[in-house]
Order: sequence, then structure tokens, then C-alpha cells
Amino acid sequence: MILNCLIVACIFGVCPLIEKHILKFIHIESFIILSAMCLFILAMIYTFFIHNIKLMEDIRFLNKNSYLYLLILLFVLLFYIAAHYIYLFTLQKHKPTHVTMVIATFPFITAILAFLFFEESIDLIQFIGFCVAVIAVVLLENELKT
Repeated sequence: MILNCLIVACIFGVCPLIEKHILKFIHIESFIILSAMCLFILAMIYTFFIHNIKLMEDIRFLNKNSYLYLLILLFVLLFYIAAHYIYLFTLQKHKPTHVTMVIATFPFITAILAFLFFEESIDLIQFIGFCVAVIAVVLLENELKT
């Protein structure tokens, strides 16, 4: 698990640098549309050639639980459109290190929401980590003001 998470962290660590470079040349809206089109095409290729049996099972399941279509739509609107646009806009105006450090506090929001809605516990280490992250964001904000 840790190796997989570190690989994802490395990929996520490189992404803001590539995105900031691309945004020097094209508009945010164009980047969102073009990247979404590429994602769609690659996902379709992957699905049809590798994962097609599961897709039909999943569609049948979704048809029986149609509220999940609305949940997927909400996810796309919030994550792919709203959050990504705000992120790219902020990245275009500020240093990638500052933007990603503040955004990196999202696991604590996840922990709080999981505690409230899924009855997960927050242990002492998570709480201390949350406090350290808040302090880091406050210090970063002070650095940005100077």
C-alpha cells in the first residue's frame, strides 16, 4: 500500500509543474476540455480492450441503483469541473509549491467528514497531524503576505 501511495504522490507531485507550464500557453478552459477529452478517449480504450466485462456488470448495477448516476454527475461537477478550475486558476497565479501545500490539507477534511458521516474514528496521531498541517498553512500564509 505504501509503495502505491508513494507512486501516486510522485505523480501528483509532478502534475502541478506540468500543468503550470501548459497554462503558460493555453487558457484554463481549453486545458480542462482537452485533458477531459484525452481522459475520456484513454478510458474508453482501456475499458473496451481490458475491462469490458466489468463495465457491462457495472452498468447493469447502476441501472438498478439509478441514484448513483446523480452521484457520479455531482462528483464530476465538483471535482473535475469546479475544483479543477479553481485549482488551475490558483496555480496559474501562484507558486506550485504554495498551492499544493495548502491543497494537501484535504486529507484532514476527509477525516473530519468520515468521522461525521461514516462514524470513523480520529486517533491522536491524525489529530496531531491535523494541527501540524494547520500550523504549516498559517505559516505559509504569513510567508505569502511578506
